Amino acid sequence: MEVVNNRWSQLPKEILGLILKRLSLTDYLRFGGVCVSWRSVMAERCHPLAPQPPWIMLYSHGDSEIQGFFCLTEKRVYKLNLPEVRGRWCCGSSEGWLIMTDLIKGNFLLNPISRARIHLPSQISIPCSGPGYIRKAILSSPPTCNNSIPTDCVVAAILYDNRLGFCRLGEGTWNVFEDRDYDYTDAIFCKGSLYAINTSWELRICRLGPHPKSQKVLPPMNCELNRLVHLVESCGELLMVSRILDFCVASTLKLQVFKLDLSVPHWVEVKNLGDHVLFLGRSCCKSLSTSDFPGFRGNCIYFTDEDITCKSGVELRVFHLEDCSIKPYLLSNYHSFMFSHIWVTPNPW
Repeated sequence: MEVVNNRWSQLPKEILGLILKRLSLTDYLRFGGVCVSWRSVMAERCHPLAPQPPWIMLYSHGDSEIQGFFCLTEKRVYKLNLPEVRGRWCCGSSEGWLIMTDLIKGNFLLNPISRARIHLPSQISIPCSGPGYIRKAILSSPPTCNNSIPTDCVVAAILYDNRLGFCRLGEGTWNVFEDRDYDYTDAIFCKGSLYAINTSWELRICRLGPHPKSQKVLPPMNCELNRLVHLVESCGELLMVSRILDFCVASTLKLQVFKLDLSVPHWVEVKNLGDHVLFLGRSCCKSLSTSDFPGFRGNCIYFTDEDITCKSGVELRVFHLEDCSIKPYLLSNYHSFMFSHIWVTPNPW
């Protein structure tokens, strides 16, 4: 009987595509190193990855070309050689891309896995703007994987003076919402619309175009001065997380979650997130299902918080909604890591 040896390099591309969809990021990257045919499958198609757990970006000195990322599920640090980050400041992450800002050398998007880079307009193009960094930036959708620049991808940014601006990839200028009472603290794309909230908890929906305008969704609320709010999209719904702070040490005392009900409209407090978990940072927030990540606990919020006992002054903590308790996520032997407030969902495309 003739024996036919199995040749893994000759597996049909359709089967290889199904395999790719089930891999973690590290295995996904190793996949391309198996053989030429496997690597060609990765190069010619953009197979979506399985849902990936977020990484937390480590604080790095401005003159370093090495950027560290801490993976929560593996509890290990990945160090990536990224000369592009040297001398720049990361003002946020969105759709797996870092938003890098520099007053002199300009702004750009950077994919830390593929090192793809997309130019953004400089702050000089911002009308009536003095010198200052972008405080936070988000993407409406990920850039396409073939390195073309999609005209429908929008970058929204909270500027250094708390105004809200935006640009479309490929354009050379920023557009700014000239609201009288802006003072924006957070913004998010949800269901194709851009929402922003200010220090008075006034939620606005922002219309993009040649003459950008915003209109109130909810009027200002009576809020305490020691609260910081974040916007999160979860299962197509808009959530607001209120962080009650202890101003003496700048750490978090309690978190509250609210869901936007547009039928009234008003905020409805959420007591249970079910199997979902929120990742909260000052630059970006994320909602994931624990069915995809059994290592995490549902109905919890993983967040970065100030801690003077840590080397970088930032600690990872977990807020449990069922009893409103806050606990450290990592043991004290991880205090040597210098965490930042930036969550990154790794994406090779």
